[in-house]
Amino acid sequence: MNEPGPVSPGEILLKEFLEPANTTPGRLAAETHIPESEIQDIISGKGRISADTAMRLSAFFGTTSQFWLNLQNRYDLDIHEAERRREL
Repeated sequence: MNEPGPVSPGEILLKEFLEPANTTPGRLAAETHIPESEIQDIISGKGRISADTAMRLSAFFGTTSQFWLNLQNRYDLDIHEAERRREL
């Protein structure tokens, strides 16, 4: 049986924050001054959440910066562990 892969912080941003708030990446970009291309990269799994981005997301969504950094760190560890298992 295939286990689901790691959930990216971008997927959580999209499914748990943007969609329920009926907010677009463009509106998030405009209100947080995060470039929309950076938000799109995060959502698509191509970009990472930096400390600066975490601070801006936390202010917009009423979370903590640590929440966003923890999502990114957990995802990075999950990816690394999955790669390691494939090597063995």
